[in-house]
Amino acid sequence: MTDQSSQSTVQPGFDEFIQKIADDTGLSQLSDDEKAPLIANLELEVQRRLGLVALSYLGDEDAKEFVNMTTSDPQPSPQDVMLFMQNHISDFEKIMADALATVYREFMAGATV
Repeated sequence: MTDQSSQSTVQPGFDEFIQKIADDTGLSQLSDDEKAPLIANLELEVQRRLGLVALSYLGDEDAKEFVNMTTSDPQPSPQDVMLFMQNHISDFEKIMADALATVYREFMAGATV
C-alpha cells in the first residue's frame, strides 16, 4: 500500500533531522532520561511547524477535505496525513525540505549550547 512507501521516505528524513538537531545542540550527549522529553517536545514542535506550512499550501476545497478527514478521525496516522498532503500539494517534498531548512536555521539561531 502507498502509505508504507510514504512512511519509508518521509519518516527516516524526519528522524535524521531530529537527530541532527540533537547532535548539533548537544542534546544527544544528555542521559536518556534527560533527553527523552526534550526530543519529544522537539518532534512535536517540528511536526506542528511542518503542518502549518503544509496547510498554508492547501486551497479552500483541499483544506475543507483535510478538516473533514481529521474530524472523522481526530488522530489520523502520520502516513494518512502525509499521503493526503502529497496528493494535494504540488512539490510537497521540496516545500517540506525548504521548511525543514528554515526550522533548522531558526532553531540553531535560538539555541545556546
